[in-house]
Amino acid sequence: RKEKKINTFIPPTLDDVKIYFKEKGYTEYSATKFFEYYSAGNWHDSENKPIIAWKQKAIVVWFKDENKIKTVANAPRRIIQ
Repeated sequence: RKEKKINTFIPPTLDDVKIYFKEKGYTEYSATKFFEYYSAGNWHDSENKPIIAWKQKAIVVWFKDENKIKTVANAPRRIIQ
């Protein structure tokens, strides 16, 4: 008989979240909002289901274009003389 593995969720720190978001190209602001939102809800989602995979939740819910780090690659360059 196979025993069901019970995962114990350990909430990430704010630094864990910031590092993960930055590695994936998302802003520190969105990382902070993510952390504050779920920690205020005791790591439960909007349907009161416990978060068991916070990175997966970040990908599905928070990794959107508006939360990406903006680059200035297309900004006009200033010529210095």
